[in-house]
Amino acid sequence: MRRIAVVGDIGSGKTFFSKLFRFPVFNADLVVSNLYQKDKFLFRKIKKKFPNKISNFPLKKEELLKIIFQKQKNLNVLGKIIHPIVRKKNETFL
Repeated sequence: MRRIAVVGDIGSGKTFFSKLFRFPVFNADLVVSNLYQKDKFLFRKIKKKFPNKISNFPLKKEELLKIIFQKQKNLNVLGKIIHPIVRKKNETFL
């Protein structure tokens, strides 16, 4: 069975691309969405970096988007927190 990991930054077309295949696809969007809803460790790490910008668990995508649009650098900061977790889940999938 073939396996493909679709990864990238916000808005890069991961979900669209993943729907083109008819075999199991690692969907980073779904992984990240689940992390936002269920991973309290991730929540604490992001809350520590942006203490006045994040309200309560679970993480709200709207709050993260405000952080990203406030400063381009914030996208890189969030990526450094989120991407290692997604990579580990990708390795497990593969």
